[in-house]
Amino acid sequence: MIVDNADDSDVLFKLRDGEKYRGTAVASVDRSLSDCLPMSCNGSIVVMSRNQEVVSRVHVYNGEIVEMRPVELDVAKEPFLRKVKKGGRKLSVKDMVQLVTQLDCVPLAISQATAYID
Repeated sequence: MIVDNADDSDVLFKLRDGEKYRGTAVASVDRSLSDCLPMSCNGSIVVMSRNQEVVSRVHVYNGEIVEMRPVELDVAKEPFLRKVKKGGRKLSVKDMVQLVTQLDCVPLAISQATAYID
């Protein structure tokens, strides 16, 4: 299971009290979303977050935390340039640098963004 963009601690850890979401009652009364994550020896849960508080509150062993650092801007631009060139798109260098920087130079985020743009 992959929990991606787990950056808001309220989303994962706030207790739900039967509130409504888009007109439907939330079924997990007095439970948080993190309480619903399965615990098992079979399989893994990958939690991807930029928030250190979220990472520290998720039940994982410290040895299993992999900290990913942003790559250099020149390296981060490569997947973007490959995808944009394939699609025959033209984008200013300023716009490309702004987008890559906004995505914290994370290659997966850049690849997903360029696929969406394409």
